[in-house]
Parts: sequence; C-alpha cells; structure tokens
Amino acid sequence: MVKFKDFLRFKELFTHLNPINSVGSDKKEGISSNSLTSEKLLEKSIQSYLEFEKVVLIAIYHLINTQNTNKEYLTVLTKDLRLICDLVESNTCSVDIPESLKSEPVENILLTCHNHFYKSIIPSLNDFKNIIKPKIKFTIIVSDDSIGILVNELLDDFYKFNYNQMKEFCNTWKSYNDYIIFCLGMDKPEVILRFYDDCSDMDDEEFQQIFEIFVGENISKFIDEFNVRFKKYNMYCIHIEI
Repeated sequence: MVKFKDFLRFKELFTHLNPINSVGSDKKEGISSNSLTSEKLLEKSIQSYLEFEKVVLIAIYHLINTQNTNKEYLTVLTKDLRLICDLVESNTCSVDIPESLKSEPVENILLTCHNHFYKSIIPSLNDFKNIIKPKIKFTIIVSDDSIGILVNELLDDFYKFNYNQMKEFCNTWKSYNDYIIFCLGMDKPEVILRFYDDCSDMDDEEFQQIFEIFVGENISKFIDEFNVRFKKYNMYCIHIEI
C-alpha cells in the first residue's frame, strides 16, 4: 500500500492530466456554456479552484491503493490538508462514516473519495445524498483506471429550495437513473425481463452488478448525460482515464 506522505513524491503525475499549460495560469478565457466535455470541465476546474491539483492527487492516490480490491475504501481530506480518513475500509458493501468524520465540521472538508467497481464512477443515490446535504464541493469516485470528480457548485443554494424545487431536483436524479435502466433494457432486454419477472431467480445483488458493469462500459455516455441534466444545478462530473 502506498503511504500518502510517500505518494506526494509523485506529484508530477498531475502534469500529465493538465489540459492547459499551467495550473497557476492567469488565463481567464471563458468556457463555453455549451461545452460539456470532461476536458473542458477539467480545464474550467483547474482555472477556478486553486486546490484542484490536490483533488486530482488524492484521486490518483486512492486509485493506486484500491486496485483489485473487493471492498470500498474512504479517503477524506480537510481544507487544511489533514487526511482524517486514509483508506478506511468498509465492513459491508459500502463504507460506513467513521467517527472521525462525524466529529469534523462540514465546512472543514475539502473532498471525499471512495472507490466503486467495474468503472462505474457515477454517484449512487446514497453518494448523491452525502454530496448535497453536507455541502461537499469535491466528491471523487475511482474504479480500475477511471476517475470521476463531481464538482458541486450548488452548495448553499440547495438549502434555499422550496418544496417544489426540491421535488424537481429529486426527480432529476430519479429520471437520470431511470434513463440508465432504460438504456440497459434497450441493450440487454433479457436482463430487465428476468429481473422484473416475479418468478425470476435474479436478486438485487446480481442485478446491481450487471447494472454497474453496463454503466462502466458506457461511462462517457452516462457522464455526459449527467452533465446535461444537472447543469442547471451547477453540478458537473469530470471523467479522467489514467
């Protein structure tokens, strides 16, 4: 396992992911509102956030340490660069929130990072709740050779939503998830028919694995779709392949 303090020696890895000349560039060219590619969104984030280099470094660090694992692990970095969760191992199918994180003021957290499987780096419903409610700006999900970085610029505005706005927001997530299942049904109708058959032997766990593999096989498509649907909420996901 690569220790974080040793990993910092590999900081130059970041330069291979940087689509512009310098992280500290003074360039202020606007990013087209119609451009939703991961490359453009990565460029936008580098220009907008001085701390974004640390976000990518943590993503690579977590990715290296979770290769070929069958459990989820959690890494959390504070704004003052304390690693309060360093590859905390899950006891179940997902990571439980450790006490060290519960006692940390939310405003102090810069990012959270955990791993998924089969390159399925889009956030689950539980991930989504853990992103929005605690006002976490950067959420990283890694899997195999893929990194997904969700940038949450909604933050305080979320708490100003009235009932109808909140309902619309939740429906946006639901319709997005339904869209993925629809695509799965178009590509593999036998899976959907089998899963929803009352006499089927397919359980939720098997379906979830098929679902995640399908998402991973089509990850660029589903991240692009996420960015189209959640653009109005000032949220976007960046996809990086190592």
